[in-house]
Amino acid sequence: MFRKNGLTLVELLMVLVILGVIAGIGVFLIGNSISSARLAADQATVRNLNTAVSYYLLGETDTEAFFTAQDDTERITVLYETGYLSAMPVIQNPDGNLVFDPSEIVWHLEIDDEPLPLSPFGDSFEEISAAFIELIHDHYVETGSYGRTWGDYRYTDLGLDPLDWVSPILHIYYTPSGSTLKIRPESGYEFLVYSNEDELIVLPSTRNYSLIYSDIDELWYYYSIAPENVIDITTLEVQLTV
Repeated sequence: MFRKNGLTLVELLMVLVILGVIAGIGVFLIGNSISSARLAADQATVRNLNTAVSYYLLGETDTEAFFTAQDDTERITVLYETGYLSAMPVIQNPDGNLVFDPSEIVWHLEIDDEPLPLSPFGDSFEEISAAFIELIHDHYVETGSYGRTWGDYRYTDLGLDPLDWVSPILHIYYTPSGSTLKIRPESGYEFLVYSNEDELIVLPSTRNYSLIYSDIDELWYYYSIAPENVIDITTLEVQLTV
């Protein structure tokens, strides 16, 4: 006897199960992609807000309306009405919220009432600088040479996304460069740090000077790598320029 062409009931059920699994995987991947896109958009909004605050503090002589606002929505409205935001921000994540920290003068993105870090390494200088230093050193140990010192290679050689470091983190810019890590203050802010001789050094952003860590001797320097410029990095403070 010859078998008739077509699918048996069992074969049809197997096909339906396989199609269901494929559809489920597709829905999962699409859902993750949408969530990632929403998160990226909200993080960009936070960066824009922090940039707006910086320009607002630099450009306005009277900032009382911002700091005495009743809530964060009112603070955002102040930035919008004074022209430092082109539009009122809209959070894409349904569980997201924008929260201003007046002690640090910085906006955070909260998801389910939990603040997200401002960088892949966290928020604080201690966390971020330690992670950079480890990457710089590990790159040398693994490859026998330091990363490149120009363009995006300064970050990509360390496995980092340059876009994550375009904006300052708690008013500090981070720039790896070969065997060094350079930090400088955001516009309108200044570094206060003591030298090894207990001399107070003030570095306003207008001077365009950096503090420099050298992996070669594991020391921090002011302005340039020279014995007389060694500083005590544990004394670093960041504040609005007086």
